[in-house]
Parts: sequence; C-alpha cells; structure tokens
Amino acid sequence: PILVQLIDKLAPNLASKNPLIRDLSLGALDVMAQSFDNIILLQPLVNAANFGSAKVMESLVLFIAGILEPVFDTNEKFAKRQIMPLLGRLLGDAKHKMECAALCSALVDCLGEDGLRDAAGALPAAKQKLLSATILSC
Repeated sequence: PILVQLIDKLAPNLASKNPLIRDLSLGALDVMAQSFDNIILLQPLVNAANFGSAKVMESLVLFIAGILEPVFDTNEKFAKRQIMPLLGRLLGDAKHKMECAALCSALVDCLGEDGLRDAAGALPAAKQKLLSATILSC
C-alpha cells in the first residue's frame, strides 16, 4: 500500500516543467525498481500511466518498458494481465506512437512476436491490426 501511495505522489511530478523535479521523480522510480521486486511495482505504475496526463503516460510507459523483462520472467500471466490493456490504449494513439513502439519492442523481447500476438488476442480486431503494423515497424 505504501508503494502505491508513493507512486501516486511521484507520477504527477513526471509532467513537471521543472527538470529537477522531473529528474528526481524518475530517480526515485529507478531506486524503487532496483530495491523492490518489479512485479509489485507493475500494477501501480500501469494504473498511474492509465490515469495520468499525456506527459505522465509518456514517462511511465517508457519506464515500464524498461522493467518488463524481470516481471515476465517471474509471473508472465500477471504481467500480461496488467500490460495488455495499457498496450491496447496506446495502439492507434498518435500522441503516444513512440511509447507504444517502445512497449511493443519490450514485449517482443519478452514474448516474441507470436507470443505478443497471442497475448493480444482479447484486443479488438482493429487494435490487433495496429499491433501487427507496430511490430513490423519495431
């Protein structure tokens, strides 16, 4: 519960115009990723990305992409359940094209192209088509 509250307080700082505040918040997230099992950080980070501003989402999606591999190594089913809705939200969003590509690339590294397509099976057909295009561009 404390990590959830801490991430909820740090996430809005990622949209700060003050580079010092933004960098300190990213630094705090880095320390948390090094200190705690990333599997307990994944859900609060995904929630903060989903409900944060576009700038917060940008920073958090890139951060999440960086910690995915150990999470998938530990609990692939949980990781898929958390990440796939976020990926579905990013697919087709022109503002977050770079973040979507980074997340897709990290997911391909963890699951492979076919594994990612299988995991995205619950997404609507239009999103699956966008996913295939994104995978090809990675």
